[in-house]
Amino acid sequence: MIHACREETCDKHLMGRMSLIGLTFHSLIDGAVIGVAFQAGFALGLATAIAIIFHKVADGSCAYALMVCDDEASAKALGFSSLMALATPVGAVLAYLFTQRVAGDLLDGLLAAAAGSFIYIGASDLLPATHKSGNFLNIILFLAGAGFILVLTKFI
Repeated sequence: MIHACREETCDKHLMGRMSLIGLTFHSLIDGAVIGVAFQAGFALGLATAIAIIFHKVADGSCAYALMVCDDEASAKALGFSSLMALATPVGAVLAYLFTQRVAGDLLDGLLAAAAGSFIYIGASDLLPATHKSGNFLNIILFLAGAGFILVLTKFI
């Protein structure tokens, strides 16, 4: 926890602002993944963008909540969260422009790295949590997500 004051009894934290910085960088990377995916093909880019947009709602809500908990004004927290969300399209445009002159092998490698990071998140965070809770709804939602991916692969 990062404290904003030097005394031993400090009630003010910078967790909201530090999270905002981290999530902004994370949003920039997510945007880059979208840009690379669109460079590989429109359908892949669209599917990637949709998945990341759903994910961005949670990121923005998290950043907003952490800043409000740190006694940031609600309007200011909403403004900062909105700026954080703009990092995604900026990353997408920059990556798309950068990858226009990139060889196919490097583009393949970038796509593999992006896919690997999503698989890592699923395997290291989501599946153990699903296993731990033992909730039948989690299993259904997991299978629905896997089925959705299979359906998407038929169109890509």
